[in-house]
Amino acid sequence: MPCGDRVQVLLRGQKAEIHLWSLNHERTIRQSLESIKNQCLLEDNPQETTIVLLDSGSTDRTREIAEEFVDFIVDTSPYDEIRAREYGLYTSKADIVISFSPRVIYPKGVAARLAKPMLDNPNIVITSGHLINDFLGGIADTLFPKRYRPEITGVRRQVFVDSGMDIVSFVNFISNENFSFLPKAVAQVL
Repeated sequence: MPCGDRVQVLLRGQKAEIHLWSLNHERTIRQSLESIKNQCLLEDNPQETTIVLLDSGSTDRTREIAEEFVDFIVDTSPYDEIRAREYGLYTSKADIVISFSPRVIYPKGVAARLAKPMLDNPNIVITSGHLINDFLGGIADTLFPKRYRPEITGVRRQVFVDSGMDIVSFVNFISNENFSFLPKAVAQVL
């Protein structure tokens, strides 16, 4: 299905994964996953895009609800959100990994807007941005809540793995443009 006036992105042989971290998000995960399943990136690239739940030991119905929407559930216990996302990046086989929150309902074109700069320019290794959180009725967490974890990001996975850094160091390093070891850049797209 075409995305109309929204950004259309074709992965052209590359693979993308949408990662969603969770820990007892039973109240919000269904609405969030419905909005993720409706992303143009998935509609335009159904064979190249998968949804992965990184669950850190939910004791409510989070996993049960997610099974209807995700391709894989990865048990990331006992990791916190940052370490679970890092684990997801290191174990992924995708070229591009997009990280979403289970607390947010996403507008239809967000995943495509995060992937597009990396597909158009090989020097872009991380994309990020702000969103209005429609589900909670307020502003979504700022770009770097607690100064470390973006609410939404897209990452060129192999550059992250090759850096040998943990996710916090990598995001801070690239965001501060201290990337002397490679000529890469950040694109703020939202």
